[in-house]
Amino acid sequence: ALPIPEIRSLTEYVEPENDIERTLAEAFKEVLKVDEPVGALNSFFEFGGDSVKAIRLVSMLRNKGVIVTVSAVMKEKTVRAIAATVDKDTMVEIDQDNWSGQVENTAIEQFFFDLSLPVPNHYNQAVALQIDGRFDKEALFTALEALTKHHDMLRAVVRNDMLFVRDVNEGEMFSVEEFTIDDNNKDTVISIANNIQAGIDIVSGPLMKLAMLHAEDKDYLLIVLHHTVVDGVSWRILIEDLTTAYTRIIEGQDLRLPAKTHS
Repeated sequence: ALPIPEIRSLTEYVEPENDIERTLAEAFKEVLKVDEPVGALNSFFEFGGDSVKAIRLVSMLRNKGVIVTVSAVMKEKTVRAIAATVDKDTMVEIDQDNWSGQVENTAIEQFFFDLSLPVPNHYNQAVALQIDGRFDKEALFTALEALTKHHDMLRAVVRNDMLFVRDVNEGEMFSVEEFTIDDNNKDTVISIANNIQAGIDIVSGPLMKLAMLHAEDKDYLLIVLHHTVVDGVSWRILIEDLTTAYTRIIEGQDLRLPAKTHS
């Protein structure tokens, strides 16, 4: 029942005074979806910034040749203060190539495997996206392929109670099933979702399964990922990248995703 929040700056506008400040101000606008001009003294947080958006900001700036850290964004806050931390000499090259191989367990992953759950396959997170009209199936598949190439962990399977990232050409990276549904029959939708979730096999893979649900005047896309490769934060990045890739393909643009950052 709450109204949509109206985000606007109460800071007096100050013109960015150099190229780095101008680049930062434009990146603020793009990442934070700000309509008004962003000035040198505007704070990242007054426009709704958070840690995930800070990661996106840093990635975008790297593509523009401006190197800042997430900690600098969080600590310094304003365009001018963040710009003062930019040091071309401290640039760290992040390998943008596809990566494959065994991944050492994090503490929480080790905890999961130590639980020895009776059905470890069915430990998933899922998101359903809605589009008015119909998905372009070819564009969607191309976008999903780009997503699994860009985010290496989406190609993972479990070997010897550890995640192993497969090469891009090693087996099926995702699966998509199609269904025609009645929007009013929720039991059918729940049944389809349950079957998709139960169908994941962490050893043979893939750990990402999808379903396209065709209703009368709209489509839904159900995305299911095993919890060992996704959490609440990474969902936001994955959905944004999928949306970006799909939109670029539909609009005939080059399929380009933000640069990879540190894991």
